[in-house]
Amino acid sequence: MDEQPWILLVEDEPDIAEILHSVLTSHGYRVMQSAKVADAVTKLGNQLFACLVLDMRLAGGDSGEDIIAAARSSKKELNATTPIVVTSGHLDAELVKRIGHHVAGVLVKPFSPDTLLAKVQSAISSRQP
Repeated sequence: MDEQPWILLVEDEPDIAEILHSVLTSHGYRVMQSAKVADAVTKLGNQLFACLVLDMRLAGGDSGEDIIAAARSSKKELNATTPIVVTSGHLDAELVKRIGHHVAGVLVKPFSPDTLLAKVQSAISSRQP
């Protein structure tokens, strides 16, 4: 049997992170969580992920854009092409323009678990040969 894919979930709201973690693990994904840019970047350098689920606006002024940049310029190239599904409570046109070519999908909060799963599954299947 194939090993279940790893997803890096970057979400700073504990309640939302818990729900997303539960949804993803109940559908067979293994999930590592992070609430901060530095921690997420470290994990990107140490583990290959099938997908990143990334909140764009993190506490303390951290930005998901920093994580996107780190993933795309990964020295180990572990996650340089890993699909990214962005989540946010608010996405302005300028932000979408800046990140659009780096992401596989965008979800505006609130979204349903089924929508999250569909985006993640689509992102992962588009990466596989």
